[in-house]
Amino acid sequence: MRNKEKGITLIALVVTIVVLLILAGVSISMLTGENGIIKQAQDAKTRTEEAKENEEDILTKYENYIKDKTEEQITASYISNSEDKDKYYGKPVVNYECENSDGVQEWLIFYADNSNIYLIAKENVNYQYVPSSANYEIQHIGDKQIYFSGVVNDYIGSKSIINDSVKKWISYINEYSESTQRNIKAVAYLLDTNIWNVFAGDKAEYAIGGPTIELFCASYQQRHNEKIYYKIMSETGYYISRDNETFGNQLTINSEDKLYNSGTTWLATPSQSGSTYLMCMGGGIVRSADYTYTPAVLPGIRPIVCLKSDVVLEEYENDTFIIRED
Repeated sequence: MRNKEKGITLIALVVTIVVLLILAGVSISMLTGENGIIKQAQDAKTRTEEAKENEEDILTKYENYIKDKTEEQITASYISNSEDKDKYYGKPVVNYECENSDGVQEWLIFYADNSNIYLIAKENVNYQYVPSSANYEIQHIGDKQIYFSGVVNDYIGSKSIINDSVKKWISYINEYSESTQRNIKAVAYLLDTNIWNVFAGDKAEYAIGGPTIELFCASYQQRHNEKIYYKIMSETGYYISRDNETFGNQLTINSEDKLYNSGTTWLATPSQSGSTYLMCMGGGIVRSADYTYTPAVLPGIRPIVCLKSDVVLEEYENDTFIIRED
């Protein structure tokens, strides 16, 4: 028998080549066709890049939102803990509004603790904007010099000071809760939040007719890093001191600082100088004056506004601030 010859015939070779060509065509079509693997890979890459960009945009928005809500919010606590009080104290808050807004040229930042920001009128207000008591009109000389001979008759004394938030600024009433001294009646008028609410707008917790000596000292110490001491000498009232040893009815303060020296202004504090004397600030001095009528020294009124604890300020322009509207 003849041995069969082994090998690839021409026909088998042709068939193999044809099959390979078909397979190659199918593979090329799968790779490069309209829905081919390469096209699908390119589409997947594009979708991945777009998703990444969208994700980055979303993350950026959230980062900006969180930064806006948490970083450097100018709250009462932020100002109180700031080492640069000059950046805030004495600066205008230009968009604070109240019923008597026309009577106040500007509101300045006066003090901040961990709860509230306090504003003060830049200048003594015109008598037309000073509220009357229940039964008496305010008395005045000229447009801005105010005295209290009439309005005191509507107040009992220490017991007339009833707002708990205000009480923390007048420790006198803790020691002399039953006092009916004439000067504490005048203080009760200045601290009567019911009549001074004409200066308390939507953003305010309350308003009063002026700072107490205790609020003044807290502000001045933060502003100038210089402590001024006050002391209740008797039921008649307070004296002040720079060394906490020698107390008297007056002492000098920085006369260039307009936050405390825009005219002479009543402080809602009875003075040891006499039963008709209150303390006042201005002209580079904290001193006493007779509230019944002293032409030589007759102070005016610069109302104080205590802003609500949730108020946040924003820097505005020309070294001013605005209250953020959420």
